[in-house]
This record gives sequence, structure tokens and C-alpha cells, in this order.
Amino acid sequence: MLEEKNQIVVLPTGSGKSLCYQLPARIGGGLTVVVVPLLSLLTDQLERCRQAGLHAEAIRGGQSREQRQRVLSELRCGAVELLFTTPESLRRVSRERLPGDGRIVHVVVDEAHCISEWGSSFRPIYLELGGIIRNLEPRCLTAFTATAGPRIVEKIQEVLFPEQRAAVLTADPDRPNIRYRVVPTLSKSRSLRLLVGCSPKPVLVFGRTRSAAQRAARNLRRSLPDLDARFYHAGLEREDRERVEAWFKGCRNGVLAATSAYGM
Repeated sequence: MLEEKNQIVVLPTGSGKSLCYQLPARIGGGLTVVVVPLLSLLTDQLERCRQAGLHAEAIRGGQSREQRQRVLSELRCGAVELLFTTPESLRRVSRERLPGDGRIVHVVVDEAHCISEWGSSFRPIYLELGGIIRNLEPRCLTAFTATAGPRIVEKIQEVLFPEQRAAVLTADPDRPNIRYRVVPTLSKSRSLRLLVGCSPKPVLVFGRTRSAAQRAARNLRRSLPDLDARFYHAGLEREDRERVEAWFKGCRNGVLAATSAYGM
């Protein structure tokens, strides 16, 4: 990245992908724009960068006009090292409102597998991302993901690097500290109760739908009254999502039932 080469980076979670763009942003000057799929992920990464002493800001949905104007003003004067945003917010901010003259050094597409998995159905904005980024004229572009087989890598190449193929850096995605297990069951709610009851806390339970997340939280509250069980999904108001995020980060004995809107 310091050599400003375009890359697709497939490294397992926890291997330091964030450091790969945070460190160049600190020592290389200019602006790094980081595109993330989920607001919860955006909030988490923004807080981590600020704790590390980086001048990071965000352009995201739900901001007031005053908040956005403050961020844009800081971008224009070159005070921001890292800008976090979503594909939708990046499209809304025109090229004229972001720094020009080559000051956008690096654009990072985090969780880039979303291009393949969501682009054709759930969020078609991902299929437009290559054109949106090219209009920004960054000096280099990197796509990061922890999970991408050959088909997904090829789709990322097609959307983000249609003119010149990017280098691909991969590592074994398996993590020895994670166990994968299938539990045969006649009652999902009973099995979930037993698993949650004997697991170290806090616990994160993923469901495929919003109703599944709400139902799991409700059943766990009823069957394990000593635990605080809550739910999280994209249907909640922004203030409610932020309240749940803050609670889960600080809780010691909690259970959060969530859809993929919470991120990993």
C-alpha cells in the first residue's frame, strides 16, 4: 500500500487488516477513505481509530446538516486522515465535495465479499462502487475481506478493477481459536437455552431474520431470568441501535440476539 499498488487482500479476521490501512494513513499523508457495509461496523472502527490517536471522521446516514458540514470542512482543509462511510453515503457526497488534487491517497473497501453476496440483490449499490471510486481518482484502491473463494475474488476484480487486475494476497482463513460445531436438535429454543446457559458471557446469537432475533431474545429472557438478553436488527431506530451497541460493548453478563446487521 505504501507503494500505492491496487490489491485484493483475503486475510482471516484478527490478522491485522485494519492496521494495513491505518498505518499508511498515519505516515503517508493525504486522505484514506474506508467504505464499510454496516453502521455498527463503521461506529466500531471509528472509535478504535480515534482511541489510537488517528484523526478519523465519518459521513453516514442520520447525520444532521451541521455535522456533515463540519466533517466536509475538515476534509477540505486536510485535517482528516481517515474517512469512514458506507457505499450509499459515498455516492451522495459528490466528487466536488470531497478533496481533489490527488489528496485521496487510498480508498479501502472493507468486507469486499459484499460486492458478490449483496450486489445482485440486497444492495445493488455495491455493483456501482467501482465507478463511484474511480470518480474520486484515488492513487490506490484495496479490497479487504476475510472470506472469499475464487468466484467472489473474480467478482471483486470485475467490479472494482475492470481495467487492470489487482494483485491478490491470500492466507489460510482458518483460525485455530474458533471451534465449529453442529448441534442436532429437536428444539432449537431448548438447545439455544442450554448453550447460552453454559457459555462464557457476553454471548452473541445470530439469527437469519429480524423476527428470529427478537424471538430468541424474548425466549432467553423468559427461560434465563438472571441474564439480560436484548436484540438488534436494521429495523430498529438509529438511537435504539446505538443504545444496544453501547450496552453490549460494556456488559459482562449479557446476550445479544442479532441479525447480520450487527456485523461480526
